[in-house]
Amino acid sequence: MKPFEIISEAEEYRDRDRFAVIRATLRTPGGDEVGWTYTRQGDGVVVLAPDGEGNIWVKREWRLNKKDFLWELPSGYVDMEEPTDEVVLEAANRELQEEVGMKGSSLRVLRTYYSSNHSTNRWHVVLATDLIPSKLP
Repeated sequence: MKPFEIISEAEEYRDRDRFAVIRATLRTPGGDEVGWTYTRQGDGVVVLAPDGEGNIWVKREWRLNKKDFLWELPSGYVDMEEPTDEVVLEAANRELQEEVGMKGSSLRVLRTYYSSNHSTNRWHVVLATDLIPSKLP
């Protein structure tokens, strides 16, 4: 199958160093010209942190996009473009400490995936076990 041809790409918006909106014009394998928009942003980490009794740590935060409080797994950005597993695990523990006041003594990356065809970032799912209290500001 013939791939799409990129005719043009331009950054339309940038929010600091973490997020940019890119607009592109493509030629389909059938020859049609189409527009496409995607976001370019850094990788993220989401943490599954069981407490030893079968419960998973979550946090409750107000979110503008839903205009309500939501229950969420601890998560956040990884501060490196092509992060190593070690950097991903450090980010997971940082987010866990900041958001629920716990730290995993044992961490491992379970899966890395792309959440959408409209974004360049990957999400790293990390399992954190053997939790101990540890809070970051």
